[in-house]
Amino acid sequence: MSDVTASSGSSDPGTVVERVETLSCDAAWRNYYFLKVTTADGVVGWAEYDEGFASPGLTTAIEALAPLVIGRSVFDHEPTYQYLFARTRQAASGIIGEAIGAVENALLDAKARTLGVPCYDLLGGKVRDRIRVYWSHCGTWRINLGHIYGNRITDLDGVRALGAEVAFKGFTALKTNIFRQTPDGLRGWLPGFGTPYAPELNVSRQLIDEIRATLQAFRDGAGDSMDLLLDLNFNARTEGYARIVRELADFGMFWIEIDSDHPDAMAHIRSKAGCTIDGRYGRRHGPQRRAAQLLRSPRHHDERPLGSGDTEHHRHGDRHRPDRVGRRDRDDRARLRGRSPGAGRRARLGHRARGRGSRCTSAAAQRPARPTSAGGR
Repeated sequence: MSDVTASSGSSDPGTVVERVETLSCDAAWRNYYFLKVTTADGVVGWAEYDEGFASPGLTTAIEALAPLVIGRSVFDHEPTYQYLFARTRQAASGIIGEAIGAVENALLDAKARTLGVPCYDLLGGKVRDRIRVYWSHCGTWRINLGHIYGNRITDLDGVRALGAEVAFKGFTALKTNIFRQTPDGLRGWLPGFGTPYAPELNVSRQLIDEIRATLQAFRDGAGDSMDLLLDLNFNARTEGYARIVRELADFGMFWIEIDSDHPDAMAHIRSKAGCTIDGRYGRRHGPQRRAAQLLRSPRHHDERPLGSGDTEHHRHGDRHRPDRVGRRDRDDRARLRGRSPGAGRRARLGHRARGRGSRCTSAAAQRPARPTSAGGR
């Protein structure tokens, strides 16, 4: 634990932040992290953050921002946010963005506690009293971390038994990941995260058969009424994802989750799927809105509770970019408008070369509402 304490008082002793603390605790295979802000009146606001998923150094970043927060009122969370952004403008995304987000959440919590209202009242009020949830990482932790969680699963019989447990406990949906049979039993397949190290990210017939076997085992155990969700993460390339979703069409998946920053890639994958394709995608130029819109599906709109779309900054050169698909689509649109293929690209390049900049429009698709994770089960 570390903390930064104010060196002087404030003209508004009731609401100003006097202390900012970061705390962590051991959660077996990872740590849980918390941010605590305390006002002069002793009101405490909390926020959670995480260094365990590609955010090393986040605690250090928060502690670096702490002196800029102390002495400011928790009621001024928006000016504080703007000030922190201004002070970190040259590197305001990534770790710094996460640090600012943690600070803002803690300030909102402290403000709500000062007013004696739930935090959702500060954000316009709650939308509903109940929400449908799914069992997240179903099987993942018992397969990969059975020595910690207990009830280790080593084969498909264990997967069937877990499916029955999910149904018995009242869940109506479960989300699982990719598992493969090894000499030591089932193990998670995460080449997108370097486990195993297989940067080619190929999708073989055997891999598809093993994905199907896992889903069928869950179906056998949980019953036909259980909605199945599958998270493919970063573990394939565009054509590999398309092949997987095509091969799983007969399962009637509720959704398949894919991590890709490119709406063209997601649109191509969606065109091969019979279910909703859920995932992240980057901010792209205006003509690619059509691709992002294809993420929507008419299935089960009435079944899905509160949710929202994700947007993320586009990273040029990402491995998922389907060059042939994206360029072919743009070339077809150019021909329909009576222009030569590639003219738009050449014009944009020339426009940038002349130093006048480039105008972009962000495309953020709105997905249907979706079940919310039950968190780490």
